[in-house]
Amino acid sequence: MHFLLAVSALVLIACVPGVAGADVVIRVGPADPGGLEAARARAREAVRRHREPVTIVLEAGTYQLDRGLVLTVSDSGTAKAPVTWKAAPGATVRISGGREVYGWGPVTDPALLARLAPAVRSRVVVTDLRAAGITDFGTFRRRGFGLPKAVSALELVCDDRIMRLARHPTEGWLTVSATLTGGETVRFAFKDAAAAKWGPAPDLWVHGYWTYDWADTHDPVVDFSSSRGEVTIKAPAGWYGVKTGARFAFENALEALDAPGEWWLDRATGKLYFLPPGDGGAGRTVVSVVEEPLIFLDGVSHVRVEGLILEDARGDGVRIEGGLDCRIAGCTIRNLGGIGADVRGGKSHLVRSCDVYGTGEGGIAIAGGDRPKLVPCGNAAENNDLHDYCRWARTYKPGVLVEGVGCRVAHNWIHNAPHNGILLGGNDHVIELNLVERVCLETGDSGAFYMGRDPTMRGTVVRNNLFRDLSPTQSREGEFNSVMAVYLDDCACGTRVEGNLFVRAGWAIMIGGGRDNDVLGNVFVDCEPSVSVDTRALDWAKKYYDPGGGWEMERRLAAVPYNSPRWRERYPKLAGYSLATCATPTGNRIVGNVSTGGRWLEIAHGLTGRNVEIRDNFVEGTPAAKPAKWPAIPVDRIGLEHDRFRPAAR
Repeated sequence: MHFLLAVSALVLIACVPGVAGADVVIRVGPADPGGLEAARARAREAVRRHREPVTIVLEAGTYQLDRGLVLTVSDSGTAKAPVTWKAAPGATVRISGGREVYGWGPVTDPALLARLAPAVRSRVVVTDLRAAGITDFGTFRRRGFGLPKAVSALELVCDDRIMRLARHPTEGWLTVSATLTGGETVRFAFKDAAAAKWGPAPDLWVHGYWTYDWADTHDPVVDFSSSRGEVTIKAPAGWYGVKTGARFAFENALEALDAPGEWWLDRATGKLYFLPPGDGGAGRTVVSVVEEPLIFLDGVSHVRVEGLILEDARGDGVRIEGGLDCRIAGCTIRNLGGIGADVRGGKSHLVRSCDVYGTGEGGIAIAGGDRPKLVPCGNAAENNDLHDYCRWARTYKPGVLVEGVGCRVAHNWIHNAPHNGILLGGNDHVIELNLVERVCLETGDSGAFYMGRDPTMRGTVVRNNLFRDLSPTQSREGEFNSVMAVYLDDCACGTRVEGNLFVRAGWAIMIGGGRDNDVLGNVFVDCEPSVSVDTRALDWAKKYYDPGGGWEMERRLAAVPYNSPRWRERYPKLAGYSLATCATPTGNRIVGNVSTGGRWLEIAHGLTGRNVEIRDNFVEGTPAAKPAKWPAIPVDRIGLEHDRFRPAAR
């Protein structure tokens, strides 16, 4: 018989001691003494004393954290008795890494008003963070291409939407008119009538695609002359220097505070200035404070986190390291400086049916397994809605990052992002039934699905996905700016692309000099072209591919025992691979596809039927043979699916 055991006046455990199958339930509210840490301690004791599943039920409200909640091995459940942290039925539960701020009022300082655009002077409001006890504003850090994941400085959220640090221009870009000096610092010139009138700009930053349209960085300004139209930044700017004609924008200038939703913080005084996005005042405003992951599962097994809102922190939403069978399900993960959910190692972890948006880095990262031994991890990202991610690091911080061996990415909707939808490394992954659209919106020579530069990364299957509405960025003279749906870049090998639907998907599939790739039973609609195979390792990229080249192919080959019995059995075509003999892209198959509209095929000069198997494809308007079997793509199963966390999947 069930009964209610009062553990305290505020935290209750319901159980039936000694009765198999009776759950232990711990209830906690946002105002309870000790909060989540107290609930964690009681859950740990319940796990020790009972063999039943333990559920921590969070009642409605906001749980304001001073630091992230860290669960360790002793917080684990078992396969038959997992530990679940979940929102109460029907409750809105916020796990917040921020502090709500109040006291907004008009700007009255004449000197500051004079620096604002006349049209917004009466609309900008200000509050004093120091007076509210908020004195740690964090640190601006270089972020972007080739740089490690970073914690953000303080940010502002209004009515559950992340606001933007003041930027000029509000939309679009300025242009580097001339690069004046190099060396330890880089000085460049620009022409802009508005910035030419700016006053002193302490802690001014610039964000730019300084050389290539797939490599951006945010860089601190060490000298700024508005009258001369010159900016000096520390090298290496964007890793590759600053190119005349590059696009960039200013960040963190008071004068740039001219668009609804922008903010600027005077770090010397602690005064926060804000131009609200609507006409109803500042609304509910929160500044991010916590730098740790909001929830960190460190070596934990058999734990579930369900139905929570994780928001408003400077770092990550959830991090999982090691452990076994942890699940993050039905959560909203938003308005963060870092990544939404970061799964590093362990086995059989799952991020499912979460909405992830407004993150400074990527959406979800999953990794694990043992590459030298080709042992899969079974980690997965399924049924997630991922959009408007990588606000800060704009390139190579994808909707889903996949690494290691044996991950699954399925039924996700990935959309509205500046660069990759899915970025992949490693072996034997399955990418299926995802809807990927309107990504790579700000970048060129980029891929909605991207992998490359390692001939040992084999065995991945990309099947039954829909890629659509991928367009090239604005062309720059002499630059390659196309967007690919599936980009097997720089000698990527051994990938199977099968049964996908590509609709207005730009350069749909590019095999960039790689070997042993299969393109089977796909349907292409209005693509430019549908499939491309080139010989880059023999041509323009030979200097990068050859020993000592920038692609470091020897190091990548040496990283795994690709001639060992296990590898030879799994990838017989990789056995005996050598850079000297494998530069020609042989072993690729393009079979049984359908192409309508746009262009069909682009094959590099010198490739023949001996190198590429091309047969049984149907191309509208040509006498090509019909495929032996028409593709049967399960379109009705692609994208988000119904489950208990998504009662109305799109």
